[in-house]
Amino acid sequence: MNAFVHGRLALVSMDARPAERGARISEARLQVKKLDREYDRWAGAVARLVEAGVHDAEGRRDDAIRSLREGVARLELTGTLIYALPARYRLGKALGGEEGEALVAAAEKELAAHGVKDPARWADCFVPGSWGRQ
Repeated sequence: MNAFVHGRLALVSMDARPAERGARISEARLQVKKLDREYDRWAGAVARLVEAGVHDAEGRRDDAIRSLREGVARLELTGTLIYALPARYRLGKALGGEEGEALVAAAEKELAAHGVKDPARWADCFVPGSWGRQ
């Protein structure tokens, strides 16, 4: 779990220290490797979320979307909805179009049912990145 937190913090801290961007991306990549070595299936699933953030930071949109899709699928298989819902929201925003809008709407509905009042902010907590907002 620490690797997931550290990976997300590395990604979210890039804006605060732009000069350290490369080091932060490297740190997030290292945390992905650590998560992939863990035994629990959910660890590999959340590794895909950090990996997606790395790809996003590098401007590799297609790779980010591929990692998000895999992460969402794995999280849903493990029943880890606390991460699956914001990941599905982020995937929808990254995709855009009809498919993306449908994913965002479904995620917003489920998040609201769980008491989340600001889905975008919730997604930022679990799947940080600029996601085209630069």
